[in-house]
Amino acid sequence: MKYLLILVSTFSFLTINAQNHARVELMDQLHGDNFYNVNIDNQPATSMYLHFSEPDHPSFGHIYIKYSTVLGWYINEKQEKISLTGVLWAQDKLTLYACDKKYKANSLKLEYLDYDSVKIYELTNPKVTLPISEKFMISNKEGIWSKDGKTKTVKGINFQHNSLDRELLLSIKDEHDDSHFINLQSLIITKLATTKNALVGMNGWAETEFELVEHTFNEKGVNVLIRIMEQGSCNTDRTSLMYVCINKNYIIADYGI
Repeated sequence: MKYLLILVSTFSFLTINAQNHARVELMDQLHGDNFYNVNIDNQPATSMYLHFSEPDHPSFGHIYIKYSTVLGWYINEKQEKISLTGVLWAQDKLTLYACDKKYKANSLKLEYLDYDSVKIYELTNPKVTLPISEKFMISNKEGIWSKDGKTKTVKGINFQHNSLDRELLLSIKDEHDDSHFINLQSLIITKLATTKNALVGMNGWAETEFELVEHTFNEKGVNVLIRIMEQGSCNTDRTSLMYVCINKNYIIADYGI
């Protein structure tokens, strides 16, 4: 895919109106950072932070499977920050692992070996597999935390709102140098008959890229033409063009493919 996590970079296409310096930019961003208020065994909520990576194919399994590695931390009942690493292997199925608290999340590497089978090691010492002290298995809105044979329920991680999110924005800067932003995500999901899960690349069937082809300012607003490139398996590649008409109030007035 041509987009990167927003913490790293923003992949964008830019066109400029030479007469008045007004311009249009298509911003394609993958957001993968989320904070949660998590309840473990109905105890007071504790903080958890997770960073989801760009989806990738595992070295095993079906070609349509994709996963996202996860790094982060949570605050345990002793108010200790415990590093986490794990796998999001479906949009609503997440497994998190904690090693000894002395390890920092950004010093750990996770290899996804098979379903629910991972190897965790330090970046500086890849030959030594670290033992797992705690485990979270979360599906949809609830899950289970386990340690030393004990289990507790987990609530507070809602993947319908918080995991990977791909944001597609039209940034329009007018002749007065004022910026206006139009969110195209819902429009694209509707016109392509796809899902948010597929748009971020978790379905494994196809990858979708977007390119700003041209724009035209006129007395009614601005017209934009976007190329949509879907790269799929089994010779299912296709390219289409979508037009978007933005009125003077910077509201979508018309669109189509």
